[in-house]
Amino acid sequence: MAKDRRTELAEKWEVTGDERYLDEALKLTCEALEKDPTNPDILHSYGWLNQCKGMVYLRRAADFLTQGLENADRDSWVYGKLNAQLISVRDSLKQNHISVEFYKKKLSEFPDDPRIYSFLAQCYLRADQVLEAKKVVEAGLKLHSRHPTLNFIAGSVAAREGNTDQALTLWEHASQLDPEFIDPRFSRAHLLEEGHRFEECVSEWKLVQDWLEKRGWLTDHVTAALRRVEDKLKGSNTTK
Repeated sequence: MAKDRRTELAEKWEVTGDERYLDEALKLTCEALEKDPTNPDILHSYGWLNQCKGMVYLRRAADFLTQGLENADRDSWVYGKLNAQLISVRDSLKQNHISVEFYKKKLSEFPDDPRIYSFLAQCYLRADQVLEAKKVVEAGLKLHSRHPTLNFIAGSVAAREGNTDQALTLWEHASQLDPEFIDPRFSRAHLLEEGHRFEECVSEWKLVQDWLEKRGWLTDHVTAALRRVEDKLKGSNTTK
């Protein structure tokens, strides 16, 4: 069977990396799908091509974020955001090993910076290297015992190890250290729900909701979560 134009374009993109071939293949496949919207072969091709395009955007995002870090002031508010976003993008690209090596090098350059310990530990957690993450967090906490993010990540390590109560305690501690740091509250709420501790979970979601409302942020997703857990609480009470 002769190759169709869409297949030829996709193959050219794979060989050359020229996005023009990918974009044209996407355009032709979209047109084919409009004519035959339930065709499994076309749906597969369109899904795969969109996945390829997504990877192109992710690699581009990694390049921009890396450039941003190279030019950012380490004391600026955007420095942490750039690091967090780059870690996330590298994870999506299945490049956690690159992030690990990057932050290991950074830690050798800035051994007293608690943020680097937290970034490296996050990379290890994303790579499912929980023991390595634990070592990094413990080393960081020896130097910065009251650092909110390090305590938060220590809680994440504990949760991954199945130590629920320890995780909840560490997250509460992190939240107390920095009331503006809302991530620990979200983590507590999710873990409490997973453990069917619905009454405590309701209280936690109310704290999150109050935090967001005071700062003028949207609360729709939190309200929905709160209602979901309240329904579960009612259901568990009726079965007792």
